[in-house]
Amino acid sequence: MATDAFLDPFADFVGYLYIAGDCLLLVVAATLLVAFWGGRFSQSWKLIAIAAFCLYIADMFFAYQDNYIEGAVWEVFWTFSALFFGLGAVVENAISTSSRRRRRGKS
Repeated sequence: MATDAFLDPFADFVGYLYIAGDCLLLVVAATLLVAFWGGRFSQSWKLIAIAAFCLYIADMFFAYQDNYIEGAVWEVFWTFSALFFGLGAVVENAISTSSRRRRRGKS
């Protein structure tokens, strides 16, 4: 209870930091989409940018919801975010390993 009373004055400030961090996340996702549009590595970065957008959507719902209900429909965006980050990593790994195999074969 004492810790809760001590941290209570900082609640609004931390909430605003949370929103600012999510806006930064949105800018990073948009930058990734624009910077890596087309080209060899574009597919993995598109997936990572989509994951960042899903994380942004879930966080904004969480930040602006008055009463948190576990199992709400919008929570699926956190799951989508994890899946897209994982898919982006798998695609990036596949591209990296296939490019190394091609270089070794040409030598």
